Amino acid sequence: MFAKQAIRRVNSVALSKAVRSNGVGSKGVLFPLLNCFDLDESSKMWTRFSSRYSTTTETEIKRDDTSRHNKIHDILKEYKRKSYTDFTTSISVRWIDQDAMGHVNNAKYFSYFEVCRAEFFDQQNIECTSNVQEAPILAETSCSYKMPVMFPDRLFIGSRAEKSGEDSWIQEYLIVSEKTCRVVAHGTAKLVNYDYVKNAKAPFSDEMIKKLKLR
Repeated sequence: MFAKQAIRRVNSVALSKAVRSNGVGSKGVLFPLLNCFDLDESSKMWTRFSSRYSTTTETEIKRDDTSRHNKIHDILKEYKRKSYTDFTTSISVRWIDQDAMGHVNNAKYFSYFEVCRAEFFDQQNIECTSNVQEAPILAETSCSYKMPVMFPDRLFIGSRAEKSGEDSWIQEYLIVSEKTCRVVAHGTAKLVNYDYVKNAKAPFSDEMIKKLKLR
């Protein structure tokens, strides 16, 4: 009987701390912490704690999310005197994105840049297929890693574009972690305006310059 009460006490304390830090939505994760000798008692314990913390915790989570997103927006708006707000998107880190070291693999960041680039093209009605005469094509890309990213996390990606020649332009990317509100990577992509009929580089049309938001 004493051992059972001790287990309940340990589980109660653990559940209290976990609910405060993770929110009531963590029942699936927390349930193994509960007293495995008495499932009825486990359910009662969960009910007690969820009713005690649910309202406060959800309010705090919403307030924290708003604060984080505002901070992330400020970072994208002005990072090293540049604004990465031509186009912004977000993507959830997947478990499979990680490597044996337990953080997102370096190659995945280029996929994140590609997602941002493709969504930007879609928003600007730029069709990147061989069915059109004029479209951007990737010439080179690079990434500077600032800090590791671990699952779970959500990454916010901002971009900006600058014209670098009569037929080429540079798109820069900034990735910010929702979990840490810090810059985790900065990338660049050099793209060339390509004429798929002539199979050669081509000067930008006025319409393409507007669509790409080139400076």
